Amino acid sequence: MRIPLSKSAKFLLKAAVSVTLLALLFRQIPIENVWGALVRIDPALCALSIAVTLLTQVVAAHQVRLVLAVPDVHLPFGRIFVTNMRVKFYSLFLPGYLGGGLLRWYYLSKDNKLRAQVAAALGFNRMMEFSVLCAVGAVCWALYGDSRLAPFAPLVAIAAVIPVFLFAALWNTALLGMVGRLLEIRFWPSWAASRIRKVIASMQAYPHANFGRLGLIALVCLARHGLVLLSLYSLVLALDIEVSILMLAIVRLCLDVLLMLPVSLSGLGVREVSYVFLLGLVAVPAEAAVALGLAMYAKGLLFALLGGCVEFHHAFLQPHAVRGAEGRS
Repeated sequence: MRIPLSKSAKFLLKAAVSVTLLALLFRQIPIENVWGALVRIDPALCALSIAVTLLTQVVAAHQVRLVLAVPDVHLPFGRIFVTNMRVKFYSLFLPGYLGGGLLRWYYLSKDNKLRAQVAAALGFNRMMEFSVLCAVGAVCWALYGDSRLAPFAPLVAIAAVIPVFLFAALWNTALLGMVGRLLEIRFWPSWAASRIRKVIASMQAYPHANFGRLGLIALVCLARHGLVLLSLYSLVLALDIEVSILMLAIVRLCLDVLLMLPVSLSGLGVREVSYVFLLGLVAVPAEAAVALGLAMYAKGLLFALLGGCVEFHHAFLQPHAVRGAEGRS
């Protein structure tokens, strides 16, 4: 039987999971060792990681703008960038990628009413991002060639197949027709079936788009992925951890899949345990791996707080300024 939980109960449950995982880690790893690794962090390389992350947000907004343009949703770059920053703030509280995706959809479609087109664009964007992540992770695993990573061969094989399957499904009209027939079953509420049909119809803009346009989106997505890796590698160097950037690409693939599960606060605890296990395979000390996870969390928290400032401006300062202008006129 499913027990319904309030939002506050879910938040407390995820906080409990994060605290429990960290407590278990620090029972095995002396906290003073982790702290010692953090205080020795190179501030210049840390600042470089933050700067690259900011550049990543710029590229991500440009990528979404390109993807939205395919089904004829034309939004200014600034609005998309601001929306992404606002979503970063709420990602502290929302469950996994789904909650952030729904909020991004709401912000980008609330004025233009192009809900189906925006939903299709964000779905395609996520599909493109995950496909590039899987493809790069599989290639890096093959290039790394370390026997210690042999147990991950089945996961890498699945990762290599996923992009092919996703795009084959999107370009397969017979499969989309089957989905359409499933929507005819009375099990579905009529309003839900109608909206899903509109999203599927909007998704058809991508198979019919020219390959140059889709290739540009893929290149921008690949550039964004490279910047994320560069930002992570900068933190690795800042903490004086010896690990290949190829290994980091493999770790990021595994971590991205794990963080889809909304079981902790913004991945806190899950990220650190994953770093200890995965980087431990290539002889990275546990305290260094935990320090890396905490540094990544701190950087994410910094951008979430910047997003909170943007949200505060939109929710309180901007409406007040508009009312003041209207009063003066």
